[in-house]
Amino acid sequence: MKAFGGKALISSVILALLTLSIVPLATLAGSTGTTTTATQTTTSTSQEVNLTEVAEVMVSKVKSLIGWVNNTIETYNISLPTPLHKALNKSVSILRNATALISSDPKAAIHESMKAAQILMPVVRYVSTALPTQYRVVLKGWALQRALQEKEEVVERMEKVLNYLGNKSIKVPSEISEAVEEAQTSLEKARQYLQEGNVSEAARMLGNANRNISKAFVIFKHGVTREWHAAVIAEAAIKHFGINVGKLAFFTNRTINMIEENRTADAEEALSHLANVSGMLVTRLGELEKKVNINSAGYKVINESETVAEIINNASVKALKALQENNTELAILILQDALNKIKPIIHELIVQANWTHGKLKWIQGFVERMRSKAAEAMKHRLAWIGKHPMVGKGLMNLKNLLTSLNHAYRRGLITCSTYKEALINIQSRIKDTMSKGNMPPQVKMLLNNILKNIGNELNQITCSNP
Repeated sequence: MKAFGGKALISSVILALLTLSIVPLATLAGSTGTTTTATQTTTSTSQEVNLTEVAEVMVSKVKSLIGWVNNTIETYNISLPTPLHKALNKSVSILRNATALISSDPKAAIHESMKAAQILMPVVRYVSTALPTQYRVVLKGWALQRALQEKEEVVERMEKVLNYLGNKSIKVPSEISEAVEEAQTSLEKARQYLQEGNVSEAARMLGNANRNISKAFVIFKHGVTREWHAAVIAEAAIKHFGINVGKLAFFTNRTINMIEENRTADAEEALSHLANVSGMLVTRLGELEKKVNINSAGYKVINESETVAEIINNASVKALKALQENNTELAILILQDALNKIKPIIHELIVQANWTHGKLKWIQGFVERMRSKAAEAMKHRLAWIGKHPMVGKGLMNLKNLLTSLNHAYRRGLITCSTYKEALINIQSRIKDTMSKGNMPPQVKMLLNNILKNIGNELNQITCSNP
């Protein structure tokens, strides 16, 4: 184990030398003039402290390395050639001088410790090669053990990536899977040989594993990286999609409740928040979409998620405006309409993004429940038709509602299917009211005219969208 410590110390010395190479020359050379300001004095003192710390580390490292050499020589009875014995003694002497200079002249201490390390290197190399064969085999076995563990972790990560891509319906070249499988087989054989003490065969199997891992990486880089990138982005898009649709359903529920409780101001605040959040998500999804090739497997998922975000943003803005104009029925219809539009997209995403099937199915159920609630809320809002059929204000409100719905449909605020569903609900409510009798002839005539107009409108519109 000491040999590993020695190699680590050598690396540390070299690292320290590299570190010293970037220290400003002015610092190493020292001040050539007289310090004239307090700032210069402070800077000089700071540099001196830093150099002292570097000197202490350098001296400590070389001292430990000399200690390893002496201990190894004594433990394994290694005889140094005369030139190397002299080099070792010289290195010890120089390091002793470096130690004495740390406090008074750290620059000189650093220089001397570097010199001692340089003189010591041939001794370290000789001692390392002079170790008994059995000990070197043990060291090699330990090194192989660590390397084997590292490569097993690499293969494990690659297998996780391949499984991830498979779950995202991304086609992976068979060469990658084959290379990973061969690497795994070689690693298993290497571990078996290592347990049997056959270090050379273990090393050969580890080499085979390395070649297959490298092969898999090369194929992956050129053939799958972009698809993998798209899959990661698609997953982020689905996450945003879930957040956005969940918020739409949640705030639709809150808005309906607040409207029913005559808390219009609170409902407006809720819709304003939804508009802000969905607006930010439209921007974010748009940025994600730009990073993905249009032909990639994940593009459709990202594009559909962005479409949903836009539907929600438009609906929340329009519903907010309807509420501000005191048109609560239209606000509910707009939210219901957004849920209607999203329904088939969720169904499509369940097929496209099958890796998150469970989450999307839950969202689908949540949206369906809110669609039903919005439809029920709309029927409840139309209850006044039956309660006040003979009051002029009630008939006027009915005409205004129909005009508002027609304008909303013509302006694209609600889809054909939502408009048609609302007309059918109103038609049903009027017929139910008229069937109860006890209605003045003039009111009945007005309601018949309204029914006729609704019938004509339903006959004229043809809904091609869901």
